[in-house]
Amino acid sequence: MSLASTTALIGSTLALACFSPTGQTSVTTTEESGDASTTLGTTVEPTSEPTGTVTSIDPTADTVAPTTGSSDCDQCPDSAPYCAPDGQCVDCLGLAAQGTSCHDVAPGLPVCDPGGQCVGCLLPTDCSIGTCDLESKQCVECSASADCPDNLACDPDTHTCVRCREHSDCPESACELDLGSCFPADTKHWYVDATPENCQGGVCGPDTPCCEIQDAFAALAGAPGDYHVVHVEGGAYIVPVRLEIARRVALLAAPKAQLMVAAAGQSSVRVGTGGPTEIDAKLYVAGLQLSGLGDVAFDCTHATGAWLDDVTVSAFVGNSVYATDCVTTIRRSRFLGNLGGLTANTAGRLRLENSIVSGITTGISLLVQGGALDLAYSTVTLQDPVPGGLLYCMGGSAAIRNSVVVSDQDGDQVECNAILTAATSVTSETELVSNAGVVLVPGDAVAEQFVGYAAHDLRPVQESALAGVAVWEAEDPPTDIDRLARPSAPGSPDFAGAHVLE
Repeated sequence: MSLASTTALIGSTLALACFSPTGQTSVTTTEESGDASTTLGTTVEPTSEPTGTVTSIDPTADTVAPTTGSSDCDQCPDSAPYCAPDGQCVDCLGLAAQGTSCHDVAPGLPVCDPGGQCVGCLLPTDCSIGTCDLESKQCVECSASADCPDNLACDPDTHTCVRCREHSDCPESACELDLGSCFPADTKHWYVDATPENCQGGVCGPDTPCCEIQDAFAALAGAPGDYHVVHVEGGAYIVPVRLEIARRVALLAAPKAQLMVAAAGQSSVRVGTGGPTEIDAKLYVAGLQLSGLGDVAFDCTHATGAWLDDVTVSAFVGNSVYATDCVTTIRRSRFLGNLGGLTANTAGRLRLENSIVSGITTGISLLVQGGALDLAYSTVTLQDPVPGGLLYCMGGSAAIRNSVVVSDQDGDQVECNAILTAATSVTSETELVSNAGVVLVPGDAVAEQFVGYAAHDLRPVQESALAGVAVWEAEDPPTDIDRLARPSAPGSPDFAGAHVLE
């Protein structure tokens, strides 16, 4: 960033930024407790002494003319941009000989760097508030997440403390996504690698990784501390995974990490004991692929919560997800060609965002049995004739917004005896059309709306009926399932479903 851009930014007041884990960054920090929200605002006041002013960095700022100390000078060159009291153009190293300093000629840039430019800071100690960003030479709120209070994350572009919404926002650990805070500094890390020449049994260290994901979960169950991160390298894993004690665990999988469990009547991944006892456990899974067979691929029962990001469950001979007395949030994930779909059981809540459920072969794609379903910016398609196969409700509630719920099959594919709302979505089902902003596409025209309907390639075609149906609001995701940008202005029309047009 140029000196002038830096000058243009100095003196601004910085509000501690935050955001909804699924929405946009805002100017206040929100702490959630149940359904209530408490706003925590922190304003950083600029300083007038030689310490630099804390500022946020605008990477798009344009270059302007350099600051000069007096109108007596002609246009000063970049190499000597300051006007000394005798009317000569000098760099900041020459100001001292004239009895002046950066503080006098460049307010807000009180430090002279060795190159002769006035800057905000050179060392963290130059900043009375925050720290020094060594690249821009400005006092900023943070340069790493460790600089932020309350386990907030440091935005690398603006150098402000914000609530995390991705695990990548917390490079030293992981994000407790439902709260928007990074795992604490004392988080324990575990490592898994299925490669035979690398795995070392149950040690699970960075140089001696475990052979199975469950090895790490067994190890952390007996380790101190509430927060744990399990790093999983690519490879095939075959042992079911269990989190059965009160812990916060992030399972971060590398590309091509696949859990291939063959366990009839069992779940591949389970949060909870499997019995009626509720435990205060949270599991955050990112990047994992699941296949194989069993009762269900992912089960959260009588536990605090689960979060699936960028997960793929495909060709699974069993159900895809159970949520029973558990809040399960699913983002940018795919459930393709499985035997059964996703179920919100009693006291369970399923939240799908930017996700796809397609090609469920025998069961119901979305089943509500006394729980709650929230479907936002997601695409649900049915290619096989299953009565009520798209959505079937027996009590509870289902809310559909900015989504696509379609089938190319004859008959009613939505049967919902529950509180049902739908808005700004596309469907082939008459039961949903009476809702506001819902567009009907006949079953025989469904396939032509997508690039490859039968193969679960559900990107919209150029003239798709999905265009402009959705309405983007501030709490909506900034990108689609493939991280392509969505609109950023509230009230903007958008593509319904998980994909925008490429």
